[in-house]
Amino acid sequence: MAHDKLDHQHLEQNVRQFLSDRNDDGTVRIKESTTIEFKASFSSWSKPSYAKTMSSFANNCGGYMIFGVTDFPRQIIGLKHNSDFEYIKPENFTKQLNLFFLPAIEYDMGTITLKEGGGCKDSSPEKKIGWIYTFESEMKPVMASKGCRSENVTAGDMFYRYSDRTEKMKLPEMSRIISERVTKELNRIRLLGSVIQDFIGKFFSEYSNNSYGPAVFFKPSVAEKTESLPLSTAIDERIPHSPGLMEPTVKCPDKFQPIRDPRFYFGNS
Repeated sequence: MAHDKLDHQHLEQNVRQFLSDRNDDGTVRIKESTTIEFKASFSSWSKPSYAKTMSSFANNCGGYMIFGVTDFPRQIIGLKHNSDFEYIKPENFTKQLNLFFLPAIEYDMGTITLKEGGGCKDSSPEKKIGWIYTFESEMKPVMASKGCRSENVTAGDMFYRYSDRTEKMKLPEMSRIISERVTKELNRIRLLGSVIQDFIGKFFSEYSNNSYGPAVFFKPSVAEKTESLPLSTAIDERIPHSPGLMEPTVKCPDKFQPIRDPRFYFGNS
């Protein structure tokens, strides 16, 4: 289940913390996991690969891709001067992500600088690190909207982050995600029903549907103001209407007034 989103500063602090925890030889202590993937460099040509990894994070619980760190050993080498990462335009990157996967993958990104050796008094040069954080999707499953031969992706494929690997989603995870999605949609329907019930209870004292057509009656406190309601003078043609039947009406203090606003039209089929 999706969690509250972390802000940019918090995400950046997490990256610093991951990379500041070093072994005696200066290598990074933390390993790749369900939420972390290291990349030695960033290349614009590898965006389909990055999109695939990001979709796997989105289908699990979110995660970081950190650029400028090798995996074997986990050494900070930094991004090259004039790296493609420094020239990413978020709007273009988002557009390319959405070409490969839907629903839209939400993410944040940035850069930090760190000493290669890790210590504050270390004389080694600073290294620039790039990071992209993918948020857990609120609309799982995220799936491939088109194929990509270089990444062995077929339209409809779904990926999931298993330990330190991105793989096609397996049945247990797929079943769980579908079950969670169904439960979420049912809760939304229940909430909508509750909102509608509260609305009807607040504004209407009676609703009837008989052979003459449906009619709604405002409560007295609302009916007194009915004459000033901005009712439309035309019925939406998309709403079924049978000639000869009484139109839906609002009961006013001394008269019945047809409801012309489609929002109040309950309709006949």
